[in-house]
Amino acid sequence: MKNNLAVGLVAGMALLLAGCGFSPMYGGNGDTGAINPAADLSNFDVEITPERTAQLVRNELLRNVPPASLGNAPYVLKLSAKMEERNLLTTSGARLRQMQLRLSADYSLLARNGKKPLTTGKTFAYAAYAVTREHLASEHARMQAEKAVARKVAEDIRRRLAIFFAQQRGR
Repeated sequence: MKNNLAVGLVAGMALLLAGCGFSPMYGGNGDTGAINPAADLSNFDVEITPERTAQLVRNELLRNVPPASLGNAPYVLKLSAKMEERNLLTTSGARLRQMQLRLSADYSLLARNGKKPLTTGKTFAYAAYAVTREHLASEHARMQAEKAVARKVAEDIRRRLAIFFAQQRGR
């Protein structure tokens, strides 16, 4: 009895889903005009910069959506980033300090041979970490906070560029 009920429930769910008009959000359903953010986001190179902070953001941008072809993409993304640190809290006896990192970044997307930016923007992210008397633990916490803010900034830039490319396709 329970097996028949389970089979009937699964079959009913399959029929329900088949008729609901479900389609993948970023899918390739054969529509050539479909927006494909992953393909659009692989159409730009991220300029290499000597700034360590901007390099962290660059690495995070390239981690999930690597460029389709290095050096040959139709767009170039230029980054400038700055990391600031401030003390949020110090406990009595200075055994523990709560620190905050703020990473702010400016970006501009240019056509490979263009001089005028197609889109520009500014973004920022915060992350907190603890400084203790254990130097190694404190340094590890700081490095993790740096990675976290770089990841957040990269995600925001990626999201904004996806919106830009979607708007360009809509024109």
